[in-house]
Amino acid sequence: MSKTDTRTRTSESRSGSSRRFARVAGSALIAALMSGCAYIPGTASPVEQYRKRLAQQKEIERAAEVAALDEPGKPDFSIDEKLRKGDHARDQDDIPRAIVEYYEAYQLDPDDPRAMERIGFIQLSTDAEVAELTFSELVKTHPDSAASQRGLGLARLAQNRHEQALPPLQRAFELDDGSAITSYALSVALELEGDHEAAFEFAKRAYELAPVDARISANLGVTHMLRGDYAEAEELLRRATLISPGTASHHNNLGLTLGMMQRYDEALAQFQAAGNGEQSSRNNLGYVYFLNGEFDHAVDEYERALLAEGEDDATILANLNRALDMRNRKNGLPPEAAPAALSQVGSAKPVAIVAGPGSSLAAALATNEKSAGEGSPR
Repeated sequence: MSKTDTRTRTSESRSGSSRRFARVAGSALIAALMSGCAYIPGTASPVEQYRKRLAQQKEIERAAEVAALDEPGKPDFSIDEKLRKGDHARDQDDIPRAIVEYYEAYQLDPDDPRAMERIGFIQLSTDAEVAELTFSELVKTHPDSAASQRGLGLARLAQNRHEQALPPLQRAFELDDGSAITSYALSVALELEGDHEAAFEFAKRAYELAPVDARISANLGVTHMLRGDYAEAEELLRRATLISPGTASHHNNLGLTLGMMQRYDEALAQFQAAGNGEQSSRNNLGYVYFLNGEFDHAVDEYERALLAEGEDDATILANLNRALDMRNRKNGLPPEAAPAALSQVGSAKPVAIVAGPGSSLAAALATNEKSAGEGSPR
């Protein structure tokens, strides 16, 4: 796939100038620091955005106060040294210290976008809406920064705005086609947009660039699974579980893949390895039987799930009702043959295990990796 191919879906206009980041204490700095608020999907009202900006300004002021407390006579550092110290603090999960180091790096050279980009990626892990504000400011003044364009795309993708995420991600790819994360994110966005072939190509490219990244391996595995390439999917998802054994979505998707190959005992073991309780594991297995058209076994597993302790009884009843209905249709019986108490539940969609090819992006894109979510795989 050529870099120019990605331009076909781009809807944003881009400036060809390379304007520098102005030294201002206003809007460019407003989006500098984490607000600490959890992301709530949807576009914030002007009042909410103003409150976020006020909270961020207070964080900036606190960071400046901490920086002022450094010992007098402390030797000055270059911006690269400050960024290195910030990266070290970030890697040690000392986020407050990392923020201070990045802020000091910004003060040394406000025209250099690297400090603000790092702050934006920290924000992305906690509040995608705030991160979008930061990266939006950056791409206005640094349209040729691949990191800023990538950050803007990731922030929008984390808010499930995949159509709007595509233009900055495509621009980031044009600027730097060697970024595995950019290819990975493009794969997710294109899959959600329904462009499965392009998504598959980007998923393969991301894996070629970073085969040891569990998220990227799992993403390609899910993409193979959605194409019906179950053997390839199993190999990649097993690799992901070995690299990151504590990630529930990898085990759940591997379980779904094994189930589609009718290896049901192995599938159940993976659902259990994901940390699901007995109820969720049986519910997931019932869903696999349902997908394979084995409605008798699906009914059995859903009934076992109802006998287990858990909080998903209503969902499982809906799934059981659906399986009973499909079994009756398969056997030429009318829908009324289902027990009356269950038919009152309605015909809810069966529960899906896979959250989509991007389930591990940006803290799983707010998906619940513990148990299955409603819907069906694409």
